[in-house]
Amino acid sequence: MMIDGQAFNRDKPHVAVLRIWTEYADVPGKPGDTREVHMCEWVKKGGNGATTCEKIARLEKDQALWPMIEPAYRAWLKGQEEPTTGTALAAWPGVNSAQADRLKLMHIRTVEDVAAMTDADLEKVGMGARAMREKARAFMQAKQGDAHIAAALTERDATIADQAAQIAELTATVAELAAKAGLEKRGPGRPPKVAA
Repeated sequence: MMIDGQAFNRDKPHVAVLRIWTEYADVPGKPGDTREVHMCEWVKKGGNGATTCEKIARLEKDQALWPMIEPAYRAWLKGQEEPTTGTALAAWPGVNSAQADRLKLMHIRTVEDVAAMTDADLEKVGMGARAMREKARAFMQAKQGDAHIAAALTERDATIADQAAQIAELTATVAELAAKAGLEKRGPGRPPKVAA
């Protein structure tokens, strides 16, 4: 399923990073020396709340999890907050505040997260979850359509601006050629009679 230019795979795990921190481990073969080990605690969105703590070095090798954890890790390295990508639930009229609060408890924070919910996630959310997921998917489809229209309008405006510049250039060229030929600009009316 394509949503906002991205393919959402229902089998792909959707995770939320809870925290990232540094631990120190002994360097093998060098007693007294330690090295930094970056750790990550994460939870499956919509899951049962069970968290997992793993070394970042191990997560980097996991092709399914790493793309979802990497943005939070990169932000943590820079001392920034985890970036939120997508449309926040608070900005979406498809849920009321109670539903948004319930979803946030399940680490579902964006409309994109709602659209990607699995059937198992729907059972945990409760009544109305299936309709909510369909509303989210429709919202994402409409958002894609709006983006396509905006791109077409931008392209059209650029074409019109190019054509206006070409017309101005051609008008100036015609006026310049007329001045060189010594032709005077005449107003409307009948052309002058030519003496025989």
